[in-house]
Amino acid sequence: MSLPAPVQPVPERRRLVDIEDEITELAAHIHAATFRLLELIREFDRREGWGGPGLKSCAHWLNWKCGIGLGAATASFALPFLFDIVALGPLVILAVLTITGGGLSVRALVVVGALLAAASMLAVALMPVILRIGFAFTAHGALGMPRLRRFLADTHRQVIRARRARIYGTLFGLSLLVRVLKYSGIYALLFALLKPEGYTLAQLHAPSAFLGFCAAEMAASLPFSGVAGFGAYEGTWSLVFQLLGFPQEMASASGVSHHLLTQVYGYALGLAALLAIQIIHKRKHA
Repeated sequence: MSLPAPVQPVPERRRLVDIEDEITELAAHIHAATFRLLELIREFDRREGWGGPGLKSCAHWLNWKCGIGLGAATASFALPFLFDIVALGPLVILAVLTITGGGLSVRALVVVGALLAAASMLAVALMPVILRIGFAFTAHGALGMPRLRRFLADTHRQVIRARRARIYGTLFGLSLLVRVLKYSGIYALLFALLKPEGYTLAQLHAPSAFLGFCAAEMAASLPFSGVAGFGAYEGTWSLVFQLLGFPQEMASASGVSHHLLTQVYGYALGLAALLAIQIIHKRKHA
């Protein structure tokens, strides 16, 4: 005589409020992970970590290694890049006016800065419209460029996704904050390098130094930036600083020493992070 099958307990229905809490918590984790992924891709692309036989760009590497479509891969670092341009543009213009506009008063510079900040905010707010206009413009006549249209469409989807997740403004604010802190840190490091040589803060004009930093950073992002970013960065740094009135010896020596220190720091930080991950992984599986 067979025994009756045991009665399975009826699972207790979860409260809707608990389900809602878990959904919002998971969404927050996804958004945080997405933002971190974008930051890592941007840094990986800047250091040209994707370089290898047959690879043309970071987008191709992402498609090969991570299975991300080329359009989505390109758009994944296009959004942070657009934010960088919008954030840095007003700062660069203000720095140029500070250097060249000797007759401008402090009040005039403040007004111009406020107008540039407002224009930057407007560009961020109208980014979806700007991308749609570019998408429509590239569809006509000789300007028909399917790859560019796909790129614009994927970037537009990234913007809409960020806005729906209510992190669009946060992304731009963090991008601006990171850039301000980064260039402030570079300026502090440059002053620390030059102070033993007798330079003062008055001699190290902050707006001029900022333009030199930006020019060197853009040169390092070019396809022919040299080995591990060395070459174009130092050359551009030296040239721009000389054009801004700094002595040739100071411009050349500071570019090499500064870039060497930042590269060593960056790679050391990366190695420390990898070591920490390995230790944590081993402890979890011990």
